[in-house]
Amino acid sequence: MIFLYFSLLAFDFAIFALTDLPILIHDSPLFKNIQNQTNAKLYELYSTLSKQSFIAVDEITKYGKDVEKLLIENKSIELSKDHYLFRKTWADRKDR
Repeated sequence: MIFLYFSLLAFDFAIFALTDLPILIHDSPLFKNIQNQTNAKLYELYSTLSKQSFIAVDEITKYGKDVEKLLIENKSIELSKDHYLFRKTWADRKDR
């Protein structure tokens, strides 16, 4: 199963790099099943392109100081329990 996630990311990256596709968006579940060291290399690889990629990352410290710095320097937005994207969070739902 782990190979499936990496293969999907590798395929997406190849299409992104070799076509006129202007942006790429990946959510964090794709990266959770891949080793941290491999993810670190993927993040470094994405940073070499002149195109814009959006990757949701839950934890940045586990990839090492260099990748942590790379992600901080290139972030577009940072969300947290106190800083969320919308006015309401899922935790605010009344039907829980």
